[in-house]
Amino acid sequence: MQETKLGEITLDLQSWLNGNQAAGIRVFENTYQRLIAVANLQRDKVGDLTITPTEVVHEAYSRLVDAIQTGKPKTSLDLYRLSAHVFRLTCIDYLRAKLADKRDVRLAHSDQTEQSAEDVNMLHILMLIEEFETKFARQATIFQLTKVMGFSIEETAKLTNNSKATISRDLNFAKHWLASKLV
Repeated sequence: MQETKLGEITLDLQSWLNGNQAAGIRVFENTYQRLIAVANLQRDKVGDLTITPTEVVHEAYSRLVDAIQTGKPKTSLDLYRLSAHVFRLTCIDYLRAKLADKRDVRLAHSDQTEQSAEDVNMLHILMLIEEFETKFARQATIFQLTKVMGFSIEETAKLTNNSKATISRDLNFAKHWLASKLV
């Protein structure tokens, strides 16, 4: 889902911060639609994960509502950065819980199959992204906007006020850094 006007979310956020409840509702509706689009996009890319996009989106949205109420993002970039962060943490929590449940079942029934390799790999990747974010904040934002939130390089360039070349370089750096950690 692409914003019709890139500044539309920012204007709604600022209007909401000034007391316009209708603008706040539009912010939440747009955010929910973005999360649904992200989940559908990721579902097609990921193999045999045991978490479903629907359960993650609903939990992430619930957490995001709380985070927005607390943090009050002022721009669409702040909102999308927060959304990607909450979405990633929700996935981490779900994967950890599922893996812990599988481990408990396996201990109780020794004939159970091994943990889903896809779940373990995805959890490892999500944890690496968290580490990457602490070391390379700008590049992590670019990675999250393009790979987690589904924005194109052009949209990310507009959101972050950077050139498409800078976005491409940061994205390549992020991919190479993550790939080097996965070996």
